Amino acid sequence: MIGIIVLLASFISLVGCGLFSPPPQKPKLQTVEVANEFVTVTRTFLSPVKAGQEITVQIKITAKVDLRAVLLSETLPTGWQLAEGSQNRAAQLGLKAGESLEHSYTIKVGGKTGTVKLTGMVTVATSQGAQEPLELESEIRVR
Repeated sequence: MIGIIVLLASFISLVGCGLFSPPPQKPKLQTVEVANEFVTVTRTFLSPVKAGQEITVQIKITAKVDLRAVLLSETLPTGWQLAEGSQNRAAQLGLKAGESLEHSYTIKVGGKTGTVKLTGMVTVATSQGAQEPLELESEIRVR
């Protein structure tokens, strides 16, 4: 009986120390899509990621109607840094219905682990003027 208790206690301590923890999840491409009557916007990124890792964020904006201007503005989470490109993009010449604007940039993930939100905004102008901005929000897990 004592042997079983010792064996059970040993098993519980091994589980508690993480020996039997599930393996870390491999990063996968995640895609978040938002839309309104003017555009469909997709943001693609890897998640989960490691602290300090560099990742590329890809944005695709597809016009549903003729647009005079498109403005993309992304906000990086606190502690994250722009590694390459720009998180802002403007297309001043317009975009015809059915056409797409693609933009990407690379960021260095901050050191804080957990779930972090990447936010952004797409503002368009039609022949009737500037429209209400479309907000983007994506959760990226950092391990």
